[in-house]
Amino acid sequence: MFIGYNDHEVCATPLGGSIISWDCGGMGVLGPVCQKMVETPTPSGFTFKRRGLSHWCFPNFGSVPNKAGLLGLPKHGVLRDTLLLPSQIRGQRMEFWNHIELGGVPDISVGISLTIGHHGPNNGSARLNLTLMAYVQQDDGEPIRLPILPAWHPYFAGPATVTIGGHKIEVGPDPAIIERADTITIVLKDRGRVTMIPSFSCHWLVVWSDDPAKYVCVEPVFGGRPGTFGTDEQETFLEPDKPFTCFVNTIFTPF
Repeated sequence: MFIGYNDHEVCATPLGGSIISWDCGGMGVLGPVCQKMVETPTPSGFTFKRRGLSHWCFPNFGSVPNKAGLLGLPKHGVLRDTLLLPSQIRGQRMEFWNHIELGGVPDISVGISLTIGHHGPNNGSARLNLTLMAYVQQDDGEPIRLPILPAWHPYFAGPATVTIGGHKIEVGPDPAIIERADTITIVLKDRGRVTMIPSFSCHWLVVWSDDPAKYVCVEPVFGGRPGTFGTDEQETFLEPDKPFTCFVNTIFTPF
C-alpha cells in the first residue's frame, strides 16, 4: 500500500503496519527487505531471520522474562506479525487499526498512522511522521494493568554514521543502549541525512546492525529502559481509559 506526495513515496504493509520502503526523489532512505542467515544452537546450525521491514515493537521491545502472564510473547512483541485493517489510505496519510489479545485481555485496540510531507527551506527535505496508539477498556473481570515497552525498529540504508548528542556511536552486532539526547542524526553514505525526533516518553535508543553495509537500526524505546519489560523496573502500563500514544518524526535531507 502506497502514499505519495510529488517525488516522495512510502510503501507499507497491513502486517503490523510495517514500512517496506521510503523513497525521496528516487533515493531509498531504508535498507532492503531480505532474509539473513543467522547462526543458532540448533541441529542445522543456522536459521533465517527477516531483516529490513521497519516495524513497531508492541507490547514489548526485546526479549521477555520467563514469568506468568508474559509467556508466549515473542521478542519485539506480537504487533509486527498481526494483520491490521487499513482505516485510511489517502493522499499523504495512512492508518491501520485492529484488536489484539495480551495477557488474557481480548480487546486491546492498537493503531498505527503514517504521514508524509516536505519540510524545511524550499521543501528540500522529506518528512515521515509515525504514531503508535493503544487503548483498553475495563470489563467486569480483574483490573487491567498490562506492562508495555514499545519501540520503533527502523532499518536505515547502510552504510551509515550515527551521532547522538554530538557523539558518534559505534554500529555493530552488539546492541548499544544510548541515553536520548537533543540531536539524533543518521548520515546515510552518498544519500543524505536523517534527523530523528521521538516523543518525550523516549529516554533511550538502541543502535544495532548485523550487516552495517546494508542497514543500520536506530531504535527509539518508549516508556522505560530497554531490558526492563516485565521486570521489577517496569515503568509503563496500559490501563483502562488511559490511552497510550508515542510518535517518531523523521526528516530526510538528501545530499
